Amino acid sequence: MILILSSRGELSARLKIALEEHHLETTVSASAELWMESRDAVLPHILLLDVCGSHDAGHSMIQALGLSKKSNSLWFVAITERGAVRQRIECYRNGAIDCIADDLETEELVAKVGRLLEACPRGQHAPQYEMTDRELIMQSINSRIKQKIKVEALAQSLNMSRSSLQRTCLRHFKIGPKELIARLKIKQAKRLFDLGASNVGSVALELGFENVNNFIYTFKRLANQTPKEYVNSVSFKALSA
Repeated sequence: MILILSSRGELSARLKIALEEHHLETTVSASAELWMESRDAVLPHILLLDVCGSHDAGHSMIQALGLSKKSNSLWFVAITERGAVRQRIECYRNGAIDCIADDLETEELVAKVGRLLEACPRGQHAPQYEMTDRELIMQSINSRIKQKIKVEALAQSLNMSRSSLQRTCLRHFKIGPKELIARLKIKQAKRLFDLGASNVGSVALELGFENVNNFIYTFKRLANQTPKEYVNSVSFKALSA
């Protein structure tokens, strides 16, 4: 999958259409933060990062994704203005595998991205890539999503101390591990309700909540409505469709 990160909607749409016309799965987002909120742990194969107008050649966005220029977990291609030599140099220093101009011809764009997909660490035939800390944490929580997850046990599963896990979560998610666990559980609860589950108590137990009232409180705090209200809204949308 190819991720296009750009605040310029017209540019994102043009690139997405060009890539999808050649059967390359593509998604777009205006920022790294918005994309991470809407997706699970797994990063894309290739990141097309629009740095036009960026003061740091994409450095802050790369950090928001939990990457470093030494990481082999994700290749990113910087989208720059044509002739912006200094910016391209900074992008390479930040870890870009390549740079392309924002007015690059469609045929050349598709050929370049296709070739990169064949060789990138996340490609189908590539050796196992190094997972980021963000991915490891998300994977560990999601694999235990139906259990009662204690922060100490989560830290041990990741070979981290509790304080190290706290710092890592704050760096990548802007929240602590306890809150991250709660958000992922409520996200999964919404999925279950979307798929037709309607018994609040059963969903609470399935997701490791020993107390249904605690589940209802957590759901309302994070979703701004009770589980029952959410179920009713899902039913209403289905009837209106």
